[in-house]
Amino acid sequence: MMSDRKLTVEAKAIYAYFAACIGAGDTIFPKVGEICKDLNMSEDRFRKHQKNLIERGYLTIRKNAAANGRYSTNVYVIQDRIANG
Repeated sequence: MMSDRKLTVEAKAIYAYFAACIGAGDTIFPKVGEICKDLNMSEDRFRKHQKNLIERGYLTIRKNAAANGRYSTNVYVIQDRIANG
């Protein structure tokens, strides 16, 4: 993943952040606002580079439904592969 030249440095930082959370045994991730504070980036910037990871097949986001049927949390799934070659 780190050698994928189609990924931005910001996308690689986001991926590394998620990998660090998973490596620490965390199953619940901070909210986007907290992630942005930790990475020192705006939410717009975060979403732009997160989209880069999704498009390249490195990140999938699933939404967890709450008891009332609304979505409550995101589940981030990271992959170590290139989706589009």
